[in-house]
Amino acid sequence: MAYCYTEKHVAIGPNKILVCIESQGSGEHFLSLFDGFLVPSPLKHNRPDFTINLRAHSRPPASSDTISPEPIILPIARHCFSLKWRFIIGQIDLSKNTMDLDVYDKHFVFNAALRIGLFFCVLRCGGIMLHAAGVVVPPATPLVFSGRSGSGKTTIAKDAIRRFTQTELLSDEIVLLQRGADKSIYAHSTPFWGELQVKGKKQDSPLERLYFIHKDSFNRTQPLTKQKLVSRLAENTMTFCRTPPSVQFTLGTIAGIAEEIPGFDLHLSRDLSFWDTLDLEG
Repeated sequence: MAYCYTEKHVAIGPNKILVCIESQGSGEHFLSLFDGFLVPSPLKHNRPDFTINLRAHSRPPASSDTISPEPIILPIARHCFSLKWRFIIGQIDLSKNTMDLDVYDKHFVFNAALRIGLFFCVLRCGGIMLHAAGVVVPPATPLVFSGRSGSGKTTIAKDAIRRFTQTELLSDEIVLLQRGADKSIYAHSTPFWGELQVKGKKQDSPLERLYFIHKDSFNRTQPLTKQKLVSRLAENTMTFCRTPPSVQFTLGTIAGIAEEIPGFDLHLSRDLSFWDTLDLEG
């Protein structure tokens, strides 16, 4: 079967990403993942912030790594890295803002590849991908609840939908924090979801507060010092590359967020009666 070529433009937060796919199918895996984030092709002089080239195969690439729990990303030249992970193999060239990958033609593989692509896209743009549930509840109050798997992010997102009419969901797994054109820090939706598996759409809201979930027998919020907030953000930020320059960029972004946005530890009881502790009108 001949390969088909698909080219789509995606906007996640302020980032414009060109995704080029060669596959033996129709690219449905990509479309189902990014449908709400597709944008018209920009004018020729408007270059994308990042380009992802995917060549999808009906069988796993022979030399990809299917065992490692994390991507194996190694520097091979200045600003250039090799990548092996979960039926994925290829290279990332940050001097050209491109990622070229051979991947297994499966939905979960596309998902993983595109998460890595977004990470490298925002790395130098003052953004982080935070393990978090993001909701915007009336009256237009953006709330970001951060925590690892099993901490209660999806449960909080579901409860927000149940309690508040016209609640907007950003994600129940990954929320992008990045500055907008006005230099304010925004919480941006992403197409990456946990248990809810909602078909997302592009939206954002100025970030006002960050909450870090701790399961407990009672509900309370505890303000965090800036130093503690940096630590909480670092613990919950997705990091696919741990070379010294990438770590430095990420920590610099985290420090900038901690300087401007207040953070709180949220002690969360099983009855989910914590909303009154958040001062949604404040």
